Amino acid sequence: MYHSRNTPNGGVAVFGGDVVVSGSLRARQIHVTNHKYNAGNNNLTYIPFVIDLGGGSPSAITQMIAPFSGELKVVKVRAAAGPAGSTAVGFHKNSNTNAFINTTASATVTVDISANDTSYDFEFLSNNTFSDGEVVGISINPTGTPTDVIVTCIWEYETY
Repeated sequence: MYHSRNTPNGGVAVFGGDVVVSGSLRARQIHVTNHKYNAGNNNLTYIPFVIDLGGGSPSAITQMIAPFSGELKVVKVRAAAGPAGSTAVGFHKNSNTNAFINTTASATVTVDISANDTSYDFEFLSNNTFSDGEVVGISINPTGTPTDVIVTCIWEYETY
């Protein structure tokens, strides 16, 4: 049994019970990436995708290839000590034929990280889209000196 909600002629299908798909299902898909670095200073840092190192400039470890078009939804940041203070998180991207993400952020969200060991959400609402094949990355620029920083990025892909 199913029904559609939100609009009279379509919208979201809600299914009760099991759903079986034969073949492919294309839809929006949430993907989560987890990152760690140890800043210990208030320099702008491009967060790593592969290993526990950050960098002051874009490099192969501070970016990933977008497998589909989509957008960055939220970046969650938590520092063990610091506190980080007023912190700007930047979303960076660049197209094919460019080696690294652009050093100028496409979008930046600033939040005051005032407490240690507490997660803060940086919600990206505009200028946060990317295309299939582009390189994307995240920078963090705190005013304080955070250490043992944990970052979780929530990406939404358009797989259709």
